[in-house]
Amino acid sequence: MILMKQQSREKMLLQADPDFLENSIQLTSEYESRYACYKSKLNELLNICKEKNIAVTILVIPASCQVDESYKNNYSAIGAALPKTSCSDTLYPFLDRLTIDLKNEHVTIVNALRYFQLVDCAQYRLFYSNDIHLNKYGQMEIARCLLQQKGIR
Repeated sequence: MILMKQQSREKMLLQADPDFLENSIQLTSEYESRYACYKSKLNELLNICKEKNIAVTILVIPASCQVDESYKNNYSAIGAALPKTSCSDTLYPFLDRLTIDLKNEHVTIVNALRYFQLVDCAQYRLFYSNDIHLNKYGQMEIARCLLQQKGIR
């Protein structure tokens, strides 16, 4: 039942803005100004962490359609426009901008995209086949990705 509720919510949101994925990944359209708002709020949080000497790691989890072409049908089925970029595309303006904006902030940015592309396969899917969210294997791989980044086995 929860999966159906999530899928209906995602369907409604993507039907309202079918280009959401492309625009958020590429920072096009009004998403450039949305990024500015996001960055402002993130700076507030980072300032608090800096004052309290708290280490910050930002984990960038890719959309499933960035990981493998087979997931693109999930997005199409719930009303999203399919991203024009292919899964092999290395352009990721959102991440590039975030990396540049935070380079002097003593923040670790972990990009799970390449890691997910390496481990996701037909026999070991990281996202649900009928939903755009991570499944239990995807959740485990997020943990492994973070541990690998931190040098912990």
